[in-house]
Amino acid sequence: MREWFFSLLMSYPGAFNLIGKALFSLAGILALLGLRLDRLSGKLERIFARAGVSTPDALAAFPWWLRMAIPETILGWILLVALALLGIWFALMGKRAKKL
Repeated sequence: MREWFFSLLMSYPGAFNLIGKALFSLAGILALLGLRLDRLSGKLERIFARAGVSTPDALAAFPWWLRMAIPETILGWILLVALALLGIWFALMGKRAKKL
């Protein structure tokens, strides 16, 4: 398995660099979306609490696959950081393979 991964890395270092940048960008976009939705849900809770009505779910407007990727809990944020670190690792491995 290691030999296969290493030969793939040496054959296509630009692809690893591109995959790493894409993963890092995806993690950044999901983090921003998670922060914005957290602020929005806080505002909705305050507004609906004044009226004495139950708060609607802010994530209900998104499809299920996007709701699964948006971080809401500590575990979600930890997984998002792991995705960003994996993207950085892929990008660095691609750059180092280009130098060889």
